[in-house]
Amino acid sequence: MRNHKALLEVASDERAEALAAVGSATLGVIGMGVEAAGFAVKALRPDWVVSSKVNAPTVGGRIATGGAFIAALAGVADAVQYAMAATRTVSKGDAVSARHYLTAATFSALSATAFGVAALVSSMLLLTTGLGIAFMLIAYTSYRDAKKNESTPIEEWIRKSRWGLPDESRRWLTSDQLVAATNSLNVALIGASAHVSIQIRPMIAPTSSDDALSLAFRDPNSIPMNAYLVFEINLPHYEPELSAYEFIILGKNPLSKALNILACGKSEKSLESPGPDFHIDKVIEKEGSISKDYNPKLKRLRIEGTVRSMESTLPTALTLYVTYWVRKNDARPLKIVYSD
Repeated sequence: MRNHKALLEVASDERAEALAAVGSATLGVIGMGVEAAGFAVKALRPDWVVSSKVNAPTVGGRIATGGAFIAALAGVADAVQYAMAATRTVSKGDAVSARHYLTAATFSALSATAFGVAALVSSMLLLTTGLGIAFMLIAYTSYRDAKKNESTPIEEWIRKSRWGLPDESRRWLTSDQLVAATNSLNVALIGASAHVSIQIRPMIAPTSSDDALSLAFRDPNSIPMNAYLVFEINLPHYEPELSAYEFIILGKNPLSKALNILACGKSEKSLESPGPDFHIDKVIEKEGSISKDYNPKLKRLRIEGTVRSMESTLPTALTLYVTYWVRKNDARPLKIVYSD
């Protein structure tokens, strides 16, 4: 149930790495559990006869083989997760962390291979299972080392400063960029973040004929699909009576090259979509996909939104701008920018 809850929280394209982690953990637990059950039946109940032709060792071996196959799938899922993490850390300049992630991905792939051989060659079941477990432990150790070596938001900011390393990661080099550098430092210190993407999803049953006609991707024989603008904003140190925010999402029209406002909102009003190409999907809104989740203990506000496309031409160069006043009377609010 914990994995199912986690799956519901991370099931989206922008969290593909977390989704792979939940999936691999689930498969790993199932696979090793089934395999252990097979070995237990084989070792502890050798005289148990299931039928006139099948005895307990045979049944136990088959169960263990099935468990090895599931564990092999878990190894593949782990390898995918670590490979995505390596790509992410390379893009941030975390070379050491990326190397550890690549090592973890390699040994996860070896673990999957060992469990796969165990599932296919019953005579090597015990040996290859042992190798699979050993490779899995090495992969986990490399993963822990990779997590320890990942840069913090402050370290990422330092890398972008005038004296940051490597040289190609430097962004703020002149005095007129001081305001931008200071703003980014403050954002890193409090841990604010924003994300936006376009996702293609099956469309929920339309509530009106207008909704049915607004499908972006559809043919008579397929499941109706539509494009959705999905975004998430996290604001730490938020207090409803003292703080304020506003945001705007811009997208470039690939035909006219013009910038359109796809969605916007502020703390005093609900989410709006003034652009002609997108509108708030009322069906999704009823299900709570457009929401504000405030944690009073952590003083953290999370804003999640889903906006449905009205056109088959998707916008490019998405940019999410967030202005955040930790205190409403702040003369210089924080500026958070995310571009996709």
